[in-house]
Amino acid sequence: MQARLQQMGASRHRGPRTIGGFDETGCPKKGYKTPGVQRQYCDATGSIGNCIVTVHSPVANGPFHCLLDSKLFLPEAWSEDRVRCRAAGIPEAMAHRPKWRIGLDLYDLARGNGLAFSWVTFDEDYGGRLDFLGGLIERNQPFVGEVPGSLTGWIEVPPVTSRPYRKGGKARPRKVPRLVSGSPHPLSLKDHLLTSPAFSAQPWRPYHVKDTDKGPMV
Repeated sequence: MQARLQQMGASRHRGPRTIGGFDETGCPKKGYKTPGVQRQYCDATGSIGNCIVTVHSPVANGPFHCLLDSKLFLPEAWSEDRVRCRAAGIPEAMAHRPKWRIGLDLYDLARGNGLAFSWVTFDEDYGGRLDFLGGLIERNQPFVGEVPGSLTGWIEVPPVTSRPYRKGGKARPRKVPRLVSGSPHPLSLKDHLLTSPAFSAQPWRPYHVKDTDKGPMV
């Protein structure tokens, strides 16, 4: 059924404005045998509490919206307790995966069923994971997503070098490049917003996204 759903979406709703996404939902739950339940952040309540978390893969194309897939996030404590997993009906093959890894696996499954995304989007829980961003880049997938304000980096790629540690020496090459002397230091996104002309010179304007239970999202 899952594969058929995705194949129908690929054949009937293909287009240049097909947008995919990654998101998760926390649902308050109790009970020792509720699969994946533990104290963790629950977005439904906005606090830490007993809940389960599921990762979702939605798609939209104009007026068409569909949930392609959902997978349970299995915490490490659950994954290491196979007796508890069996009591809760969790298959032996199911193990802990980071949420960003689940997101990429959902993406690969959808692509395997013929879906193509012009863009994908996500919130800062995924945008702050460099392995996740790198996975999208490796898949040649354009994306626009949130990143944490604390994320550090550069607006423009700085010059780097892979020279040995000693000039003219025979030391082993560096495992990762280093910044060339005099290169700018990385700054947090918050600092870039305050100091970088790439941001401050833009004609920003407020945009009303939607109304929420906590008021308008602007």
